[in-house]
Amino acid sequence: MHFFAPAVARLLPVLAVALLALPARAQTPTVLGEGIISTDQIEYGPAFSPDGNTLYFTRRASFSDAPQILVSRRTDQSWTEPEAVSFGHPAGDELPSLSPDGMRLYFSSARPAPGREDNGRNDMWMVSWQDGGWSEAEHLGGSLSTDDIDSHPVETDDGLYFHSRRGGAVDAYFAAGEVGAWSDPEVLPFNSDATDGEVALLPDGTGAVFYSERPGGAGRGDLYFVARTDSGWGDPVNLGDTINTDAWEWSPGFTALGKSLVFGRLNGAGDDSDLLVVEFQAPGR
Repeated sequence: MHFFAPAVARLLPVLAVALLALPARAQTPTVLGEGIISTDQIEYGPAFSPDGNTLYFTRRASFSDAPQILVSRRTDQSWTEPEAVSFGHPAGDELPSLSPDGMRLYFSSARPAPGREDNGRNDMWMVSWQDGGWSEAEHLGGSLSTDDIDSHPVETDDGLYFHSRRGGAVDAYFAAGEVGAWSDPEVLPFNSDATDGEVALLPDGTGAVFYSERPGGAGRGDLYFVARTDSGWGDPVNLGDTINTDAWEWSPGFTALGKSLVFGRLNGAGDDSDLLVVEFQAPGR
């Protein structure tokens, strides 16, 4: 089970909290591909190809079932019926992301990692586009892999973002470098004492949206924006009640040009998550 998945048996009443105020938005989120992409199952983890016409995402029947990465393609009217990717594994794969050029697809998987017969928790993997199809999956080892959960890898022009429970709490990390030559990961400065992760970078690199369970949010898990300048990362800002509800907003991603934010919204019962899309404008811009 993905470690951000809610333990339904331990649900607690949501406390009344104050949201950071944001300017009014021109639109509210709408369901993406209703009945095709978003169904009565649990969908999350969107990843768009550079041209915006192909969507990879995760679907699972419940948090007791193994997740599966699916792919759908845009048509003039809607999206094609999703199909399983060629590199899937029965142990479960989730949270795909594409490199900026679309030639590598990263994902998290509970499949056995090299040297371990039974993984039992997520590690990070990669496939490459070769001869018109995806290669065999390659494990991201070395300092990127620990004996605990390492998940949600996202390649950018300057390195690899991911989250890990290696420090005892779930935090967002960054490893500088390039494929096959990543530096030792460093914890990002905008983490809290609570769960933080699922970092999605704006295509221009000027900020990121991420998931957090830190105090002061609207619900059980919220999405936050953090700006990045030449001097470093700013302070996280809650994306407000246009996006965040009293349930879970999670697994953010951006469309190809970064004009829209796509994210999962998991209901309070923890048994249905849809993908939603909304025009995105960074707070304060």
